[in-house]
Amino acid sequence: MQVSEITINVLLPLKSVQEKLESLGYVLTEIMTGKDTYFTRFNREEIENLPYEILIKNSLIIREVHLSFKNTTSSKITHKSKKLDSNGNVISEKKLEIEINNPDNAIQAFSESGLTNWIGLSQTNYFYNSGEIEIIVGTIKGLDGCFIEIETYNSIKDLPSNEQFEKLCEIVDKFEFPHTNDYSCKKCYMLYKKLLNKKM
Repeated sequence: MQVSEITINVLLPLKSVQEKLESLGYVLTEIMTGKDTYFTRFNREEIENLPYEILIKNSLIIREVHLSFKNTTSSKITHKSKKLDSNGNVISEKKLEIEINNPDNAIQAFSESGLTNWIGLSQTNYFYNSGEIEIIVGTIKGLDGCFIEIETYNSIKDLPSNEQFEKLCEIVDKFEFPHTNDYSCKKCYMLYKKLLNKKM
């Protein structure tokens, strides 16, 4: 199944967003801390000129996750293939995941095979639920504000991808949070571009 998702960069402190969600009846169900290490077959010069859609499709992510409430730690190799519309919105995504036991060995293997580690991303996410809707609110080390993510939920999963996307936008718009007006923030790419601009 192809799912839609939205990600917005909210121009408020994390605590303010959490308080608003809790006042609307959303319940905190999990806290996740994680680290993503992105690798691609392209070299650094090539990466600078690649559009996001091509870069992410040609990337593998080593993802390390700790869930606080469940007190579990897991690691995966993840591949994402995202479909963007003409405005750059992610209207659908396919994700493949392979569980691994030793992320450090995977990072070393990818590096020694000649793949390029183009970004590392550390994040903390808070999962809130109300009925079938799950909202993830989190922060990214190195990026301002906080981020809200919502994925397709059961009652809209059979709609066309673009209609799923519109429904998700409607949910987040009702909160009236100030944000950057980009409903498909690409967090890893935002951080990559920010660090790249600092070097120039």
